[in-house]
Amino acid sequence: MHQNISNTLRCSVDLFLGHMSAYSAPLKVYKPLFDPAVAHPGDTVCLGKEWYRFPSSFNLPQGVRAKFIKSEFSGLLPGEFSEADAALGMFPGTWLVPSGMNDENLEDPSKYVGEAGMHKHDVY
Repeated sequence: MHQNISNTLRCSVDLFLGHMSAYSAPLKVYKPLFDPAVAHPGDTVCLGKEWYRFPSSFNLPQGVRAKFIKSEFSGLLPGEFSEADAALGMFPGTWLVPSGMNDENLEDPSKYVGEAGMHKHDVY
């Protein structure tokens, strides 16, 4: 019985460590953005056809935004949470529907930014 618990615990720890090392790659890609020499408040991180690998804007430095550039993907992209005043009620960013959303997965061109306005950095 004690051996079974020990083996189960060991397998659980190995599984946890495996997930942390194997699935943390998308987070590591954005880590250099926390260097003040790379990204500043007001900067934009541009996401193309691999946008779905972007974990969350919570993984960006304060004041840095994620935007989309046109790629082969032609469906509906995620919207931004509303930053409306709390006078509209509690947590308006959680219940206000972002503009351009639809229930048919139709592309919304207003979600794209032009590549001309993007600054390109090499991040290693």
